[in-house]
Amino acid sequence: MCHHLIHWADGGPTDLTNAALLCRAHHTVVHRQRYPGHVIDTSHGPAVHWDLVPGGYDDRLEALRKAGTIPRWPDPDPDEPMTLRPVPDA
Repeated sequence: MCHHLIHWADGGPTDLTNAALLCRAHHTVVHRQRYPGHVIDTSHGPAVHWDLVPGGYDDRLEALRKAGTIPRWPDPDPDEPMTLRPVPDA
């Protein structure tokens, strides 16, 4: 399975610099434990480095947001009034 290192719903890009290939079992573990990972360059090419601190994804996400690397999601315009849109019939 292809895993977004920074989830697209959190503002992460959908490209190879933000991706890791994982088997189904490890994909489940990464999401359940909220492990962060990031791509590093090695002498053998790019690799993913995993931080195995449970919940570390949330800390990394907040650090990236504070650095301005990824947007807060959603980031509504404070001057724009919030409008509710009707859900179309299925």
